[in-house]
Amino acid sequence: MSLSSFDSEDFDPCELESNLSLPMSATSSPNEAGSFVPLEASQIVQKDLTALESLVPLIDELPGLILENQVYYASQPLSKTERDALLSKASSIVDLTLTEQSGGGKLSAGVFMTLAKAQPYDESLFPSLKYLRLKDAGSYMNYLDLFLGPSLEGLEISAVPDIHEESLLSFLKAAAVQLPRLKSLVLKDGNISLTSLSTYLQLKSLQSLALFNCPSTFDLSFFKAIGSLPSLEEFVFKPTQEYSYSSEFLAEGLNELVELSVARLRVDDEINSLEVQVEELRERKPNFQRKEETFVARFTEVTSVLEELHLGSCRLSSMASAYEYQPYLRKTMQQQQELYGIPSDRFDAAMDLISELGLERRKIKAKSKLLLRRVIRDKLRAYIEANNPVSDEHDTLARLEKLETTLEMLGQQRDSIIAKSAALGVDGVNANGVGNSLSTSTTSQHQHEPDAQGQRIAPLFSHLRVLEASGSMGLIVDLISATQAPAIQRLSLTVNTPLSDTPDVREVELGGLNNILQKLERWHETFKSVSLAVSGLQVPPPSISSSLFSKLLHSPQIERIDLSGFEIEDIHTSFDGLNTAVSHSKLQHLHIPFQPNRPGISLSRLRQIAEACPDLVSLQCRFENIADVKQHTLGEAAPNPMSHKLRVLNVGNIGQQLDPGILLHVARYLDVLFPHLESIKPLESASQNMSQWSFVGDMVKAFHSARLDDVARAKMRSADGA
Repeated sequence: MSLSSFDSEDFDPCELESNLSLPMSATSSPNEAGSFVPLEASQIVQKDLTALESLVPLIDELPGLILENQVYYASQPLSKTERDALLSKASSIVDLTLTEQSGGGKLSAGVFMTLAKAQPYDESLFPSLKYLRLKDAGSYMNYLDLFLGPSLEGLEISAVPDIHEESLLSFLKAAAVQLPRLKSLVLKDGNISLTSLSTYLQLKSLQSLALFNCPSTFDLSFFKAIGSLPSLEEFVFKPTQEYSYSSEFLAEGLNELVELSVARLRVDDEINSLEVQVEELRERKPNFQRKEETFVARFTEVTSVLEELHLGSCRLSSMASAYEYQPYLRKTMQQQQELYGIPSDRFDAAMDLISELGLERRKIKAKSKLLLRRVIRDKLRAYIEANNPVSDEHDTLARLEKLETTLEMLGQQRDSIIAKSAALGVDGVNANGVGNSLSTSTTSQHQHEPDAQGQRIAPLFSHLRVLEASGSMGLIVDLISATQAPAIQRLSLTVNTPLSDTPDVREVELGGLNNILQKLERWHETFKSVSLAVSGLQVPPPSISSSLFSKLLHSPQIERIDLSGFEIEDIHTSFDGLNTAVSHSKLQHLHIPFQPNRPGISLSRLRQIAEACPDLVSLQCRFENIADVKQHTLGEAAPNPMSHKLRVLNVGNIGQQLDPGILLHVARYLDVLFPHLESIKPLESASQNMSQWSFVGDMVKAFHSARLDDVARAKMRSADGA
């Protein structure tokens, strides 16, 4: 049984359908606007079954029934004939509403006692009853067991006060045992306590659950409890306008954002401190360079001394080697003496020196290396002692290099923190289908978290096909995160509170919105209807990527796309991929979001949409320019006219008011495409040129009237010819 099977004074199925097209069942039928509304009970039951708005038609023939002071009394016992007649009537009832006021009066306890006495032993008084509604809880709450029957499939409970909660819970516990076919439960206008919720969860056969204005205070555990129902396929949740909800996603997101902010502040402080130290070291660096130059000069000096010592030792070594060649030298020097007239005493002194050097040759050769090592060691020790400041400064330069490396690492850490912080909101800002880490981890946690005994919890909402919910962004995100169904057919989500003005909270909310869009990408192939709305003008508006919008357009089963409060990134790209050669015959409602001062679609795009979606009956869009409308020659038939089924067009455009002559061509262009157009509704915004679209709508109506006149003339000619 579908939720749309219910009908009551407080339950507006058209309002429900405005956000969600529930599955068509045997008890529903499309109206002209494409919504699904319940059929009257007389249409859905066999001729021998009835639907009652109260018990009065059932008891009106009870013997001794009287109405006194707006209370029905019945005190006389039933004869067998009267009992059989009552049972026959009761067995034919398929749809029953119980109210405190029935036919102008309340039912006394005696009436219910009479019904109880008439009930066959171990059988139901209402064996054919399928749908039971409890409204205006009163005295009948003490006799709910009378209405338990094997055929009961749907139960609607409205505004049960706390005083009757015990009676209701007793009835539900019995229903959990005795009603294996109970598939649908609607709860309206009443608080849901934890005790009552645990009782509702005993109804394991539930396939449809709708909560309207019920809980006032709840959290994610509330949704987890409902999601654990093993057979649940449809869930509608619309809380009261004033409710208290603690969003787990929002709390986790804000906590993580705070932690990231603290970490970022800590890193910023470290970076600032290091930057000060680095700047000081960099200011001292030129002085280090000057001292390094002094060091180089001194090192050059030492090197020169060492080279000089080395050369000196080479000279001594050469002189010592000359001793071995004394005969040759003596002869040579004698020749020089004779040639140049060198005095003999000088010659003798030179020869004596050579002899002396020859004798000391070995000593000099042995000591030369030792002398060099000692001189080098002494010079280096003197250099090190004289240049300790330079060594310290080199240590400082090494520290500077290390600090700069640390600074770079901290900068990378800060960039990582910034990126992670942005991930909480980048999804919502760009809405490009990339999920943030927080939302992904939250979903994963729901899928795999163990219970208190360490057992893995079964997936939540694992069989869900229909989901409709409204509430704050935190509520919607939590619900979507808890929904682990592999395929959703009909989805309607309404964020009915504006996004927060606090930057951090808004950032997390936009991150949650992107988590929702990510789920849409996962489900897009199974969608039949998708409706997303963000209430209130958001600046800037949250966006939906062109790729996601294109995927929705190409969903094989899609019947309805209704987006409000968003903008579509690069909307032209989305329609560029719309293949006119492939018929999207199931798409009937296409409501494209519009935002002030945001791009719309071109007027010429309408033909492409019409060709690709032949069964479209309702279209909402905004045009970026209508002045370039294709102008067909007046007095001649337009080329390639269409016979499209579109009936409702909600439109607007940005720009100045156009000349009526151009608007005439706009009206004709629309009539060429959509000859069955019944209504052109201007978008309700002063910036959308409402008056000129009203004028265009009147022109289209005039064209339709002219065609009707032609049809009437043709009939008259046909009649005259006959």
